[in-house]
Amino acid sequence: MFEDDANVELDLPENMIPRALRGLGITPAFDRLIDDLSEPDGFFARAAYRFCRGYRRIRPDAVGNRCAFDPSCSRYCEIMFRYHSAPLALGLTIKRLYSCTAANGGFDLPDDIKARLKG
Repeated sequence: MFEDDANVELDLPENMIPRALRGLGITPAFDRLIDDLSEPDGFFARAAYRFCRGYRRIRPDAVGNRCAFDPSCSRYCEIMFRYHSAPLALGLTIKRLYSCTAANGGFDLPDDIKARLKG
């Protein structure tokens, strides 16, 4: 398999790249950034963090490797609860889960949160 920081260029539509990377055993960039974050403060943010991290530990690889988005839906949920109120984070997470179809996918993270993660 590839190293996580391998430089791989894929000639695919953007909505297919995260799924292809996972299929090759490569963790997409925003997944890695979110995985490196420490446990947040705040009750709901901490609960979402623990739930999502626990889910990723026990879910089958076949489920995790078919995720079409970067960051994955569980990481998206974790980051939404970190930076938004609980009601807004829940709404954004549900919206993301409903958009998870074979036709959708790609890089999906609000610009303000991208800047926070990369900053």
